[in-house]
Amino acid sequence: MTTWQGIAGRRILITGATNGIGLAAAKELSRRGAQLAIVARSRERADVAARQIGGQVDVLVADLASQASVRRLAAEGLERYPRIDVLVNNAGAIYSRRQFTEDGIELTWAVNHLAPFVLTSLLLERLLASEPARVITTASEAHRVMPPFVSGSARVPFDDLRGDAAYGPL
Repeated sequence: MTTWQGIAGRRILITGATNGIGLAAAKELSRRGAQLAIVARSRERADVAARQIGGQVDVLVADLASQASVRRLAAEGLERYPRIDVLVNNAGAIYSRRQFTEDGIELTWAVNHLAPFVLTSLLLERLLASEPARVITTASEAHRVMPPFVSGSARVPFDDLRGDAAYGPL
């Protein structure tokens, strides 16, 4: 197994890098010499972020609420980059009301859970071939908060992923 020798020159693909934690991480990774590729929902937001990040920043546009868009993102990443050393699944969102994607999937579930799972799965062979690659998933403490509609401990309601029986932003 190869050992990790720093970030300079490594290809890093990061979702949710247009603001918050993702933007801060992208700035630092760029400062350390990473070959950065950021994923954003719009080209305009990505361009603003790229200027803030500085250095050489590739931009990929994808809506992580769309399964087709996640698949296009993976295909574009595979086409553009012979190596992907780090995948950072950072994008996430919280919605105050129940909404559904074009695929009929509850929006929070689609963006926060399915998108990173599908993206990682589709890039997995390239990541493995880029040994010693890493996958980093950013998460919050929100899962520890017990919504008032859930009895018992916080859990994924696999029997109600659409939130038909109960929905809360957490």
